[in-house]
Amino acid sequence: AFSPGEKPLDSFDLKSALESIAKAKSQQYNCSVAISYQFKQKDLNGGAIAGVSDFESGRKAQLTDRFVWGSVTKTLTGASVLSLVDKKAFALDDKISPLINPIMSKMAANSPQKSYGKTLEELFGKEVSEVSVRNLLSMRSGIPDFDTATPRGQYPTDSFRATVYKHPEESFSPMDLLNLDWVRTGSLIFTPGSDMSYSSTNFILLGLILAQHANVTDFKDFHQGSVFPPELAAEFADVRFSDDPPPDNYTSVHGYDTTNYNNQTSVHDVWKTKGVFSGWTASNLVATVGDVANLTYEIYGTNNQLVSADIRKEMLTFPPGRHGRGGFYGLATMNLSRSTGNRTGVDIAYGHLGATYGYQSIVTYHPYLDVALAIATSIETDYQAQTSDVLCATFNTLVNYRAGLPAPVCKYTKSGYYFSSCDCKTPSNVTSHVRYT
Repeated sequence: AFSPGEKPLDSFDLKSALESIAKAKSQQYNCSVAISYQFKQKDLNGGAIAGVSDFESGRKAQLTDRFVWGSVTKTLTGASVLSLVDKKAFALDDKISPLINPIMSKMAANSPQKSYGKTLEELFGKEVSEVSVRNLLSMRSGIPDFDTATPRGQYPTDSFRATVYKHPEESFSPMDLLNLDWVRTGSLIFTPGSDMSYSSTNFILLGLILAQHANVTDFKDFHQGSVFPPELAAEFADVRFSDDPPPDNYTSVHGYDTTNYNNQTSVHDVWKTKGVFSGWTASNLVATVGDVANLTYEIYGTNNQLVSADIRKEMLTFPPGRHGRGGFYGLATMNLSRSTGNRTGVDIAYGHLGATYGYQSIVTYHPYLDVALAIATSIETDYQAQTSDVLCATFNTLVNYRAGLPAPVCKYTKSGYYFSSCDCKTPSNVTSHVRYT
């Protein structure tokens, strides 16, 4: 493998190459595109950005702009919970009710007019007492999803999105979401651990575990940034987490929903919509692309400071999915290897997709190069193709750069909401100066 500090012997200008990718994809998808990479050494990083952050004013996006990261938030929430497992605060296979019911009861008592359920059993029935911390982290709890998006068919539906857009001034607290009719059903959708179903509700509950451990009485009193160890706190001082305000409170980057959900026929600007951050610890991270690349490395990299090596191995265990197929979801982590093209046979990639109303993103860690990538866009599309497309070109450009080869030519194909294929080729008649191992 390459030494992260190794200088290529004969290569192209990486900054210019990434700028070309950002510009081309920004024009292709009509949005702002931000790219950042982080190697082991803190000074081995860089990025590129192109496009406008606000179509009305024409303001150009900048690398110092914060983006809205949606479900990328789950990686930090998961790492925060797992760091408590490292510290023996509780175990991965401990049941969640004792870890969550105390703070749920307090929040319900603070809003008696809303008739919130006081315990998980009130919301999901007796079987929820068998749900473990591991089940939440691996999407194997059977707890219903508050997110109603169904990204399938010509006219996908999303009733909760319709509510969020109808009431842009309204925010939805964790207790609001847990008590929605389609979430508070009195039962689970399957026996805990018997199946896998993506549900952002799991990561709201993980947030409540963190808040209960911090001994607060309300979710707003828990500061998500407090999970950073002192040696990292200064590095991530500009990172934000929304517990109520809309994107315009944190960033100049507008988010544009261009999907066909609910027969939408025009682009919807969500910049002033509070519901963009519905999901709290499942979906409320706002940060620059550089900070998120750094954060991704701190979670997955070889010298990360957030979780131990043993816990990282747990995160990267992907149990078989339905019908025994290869696993997609580990602990707060997606297997995204199909997005790299796997030209070398060892192009493993893991991280998380990030989608919320008006914004889509992706973060990945690549052990082959010991590098983390973060890619953010100011647009939401039906199949979130733009983020994986940029990843395909960016990762393979880094591979060739480290090998002293010319920039590759890449072809990207989307094969579903979560999956894609990437085919990159190096121009012919060239020889690598660095051997793949």
